[in-house]
Amino acid sequence: MVSREQELNIIEETKLLVDLFLETNLSDIELSKKTGISSSTVGRRLSNKDNYLKAFPTNGEELYERVMTNRQNNLKMAKTIGGQSSILNNIQLRDRNGQFIANVPKLRLDIFCKNHVVEDKMLYFIALTFRAKLPLLSELFGMEEEIIYTKLCETYYKLHNIDNHRTIDYLCYVDPANQDEARINIITYYQNLLNAIRSKDHIMRKMLLESIDDTNVKKIKDRQNIYLRDEDIEEIIKYQLKYAFDCEKAAAYCGVNASTYRKRLNKYLDINPELKERYEYLAGYNQDVYWYTNANAKRH
Repeated sequence: MVSREQELNIIEETKLLVDLFLETNLSDIELSKKTGISSSTVGRRLSNKDNYLKAFPTNGEELYERVMTNRQNNLKMAKTIGGQSSILNNIQLRDRNGQFIANVPKLRLDIFCKNHVVEDKMLYFIALTFRAKLPLLSELFGMEEEIIYTKLCETYYKLHNIDNHRTIDYLCYVDPANQDEARINIITYYQNLLNAIRSKDHIMRKMLLESIDDTNVKKIKDRQNIYLRDEDIEEIIKYQLKYAFDCEKAAAYCGVNASTYRKRLNKYLDINPELKERYEYLAGYNQDVYWYTNANAKRH
């Protein structure tokens, strides 16, 4: 028989755990670490409806249903993450000749994102970072190409407040990026992110997300035009290639002097042939667009 003191303790633990779970959506083990209550007790408190009715007299049943639904969703998501991680960790991506051979499951962005807006942003950054064109994105994420193109353009507008499809059109229709390499890089990135989530490695997860979302370039801008290190030059070049910008536009966004950037850029490209090849292709494209635009303007 439970004493009055024990019953009050159970009610207080239930209040604490329900509020904390609904605020954080943590697992039983994580809630245990945070509160000092054993994980088995956490599970019992969060699954006992009578405790809710006593701890929350006005809305205990509603809270119980919310917690049960969230816990079921968490269990399903954990199984999804585990299943995808297991498949991707055990497939062979290339044969002995280096050719891509694997059939991969549909990649699930909802695993990492809290809503569709965040999913669209992640799709956008993955596409631009790894230079994935519409057919590859459609294959990997199970969406129609037209829908993907619209999502990319809309996300560009939301992030830059400019209704300009040039960055997306260059990626989708002009950039000569090898799509087999893009596929490998996206799958590897996705694997690493899955593994970081499964192991609850929050530092690695943060690093992986920041590696695609322009955080490193924003840090350069926040330093307000101090001396540029070689790693800064590399980040700005990658940013320029990512968005198909010219030197002036890339330098302006990063808050650096365009002339200084151009001088450092040429030296850096001389010792980085892969980036130099991509840069020269983009420069030729930008020059063609410039002359074409000027010619049309003179006609009118």
